[in-house]
Amino acid sequence: MYNPDNSLSKSSPSPDSTERTIGSFEEEMKKIKTPEELLSFMNERLQYGFVGKEDGKIYSPKLEGWGEGESPEPALRSPEETLESGYGDCWGQTELERHWFMTNGEEYEFKTFLLRIGAGSDIDQKNPAHTMLVYKKDDKWYWFENTLDSHCGIHEFEDLDTLLEDVKNKFISEFTPTEDDLQTFKLYEYGETRPHECDNPGEFLSRVANEGKLYG
Repeated sequence: MYNPDNSLSKSSPSPDSTERTIGSFEEEMKKIKTPEELLSFMNERLQYGFVGKEDGKIYSPKLEGWGEGESPEPALRSPEETLESGYGDCWGQTELERHWFMTNGEEYEFKTFLLRIGAGSDIDQKNPAHTMLVYKKDDKWYWFENTLDSHCGIHEFEDLDTLLEDVKNKFISEFTPTEDDLQTFKLYEYGETRPHECDNPGEFLSRVANEGKLYG
């Protein structure tokens, strides 16, 4: 769940990429043959968190001080940079998933989505945002999730509409939105927009809202 309010006042330097990356990025992606292998790979190589844009430090619930102090702006990182750091929020991890499906998953149809409560460029407990990837195989749809803690895994559904409704309900249940907050809920499918090609989180949210496909 991308939520900068869960931040660190005490953080750790980003680990040297050689400590985590064994082969080249593309070589590692090619070794992964199935979505199940991708999920296992991400579980082994990535923890939830982000790298601060200004200080280059890692902010993660696995590290002391998570949720304390003022939240820094996260760096929006490419899939390769996410893997090298060993940490990624849902935006970064979704892009890594997308990269694998684009280059190795020819047999799968896939889509990426942004769920949002609130408006504007702020992202916090009252205005949360989450990205995810879903894919289709053998007439079934699957929700690929590696950052929404209580729902991590690959979940099968009969159709896309049922999948999206289930994810929507689970996303909302993670927070305590008021009726007014719920009126601002949006679910977008986005394709061309990439977080790491944007200057800041607000630009990504704005571009998805302008360029993405709004569901329901």
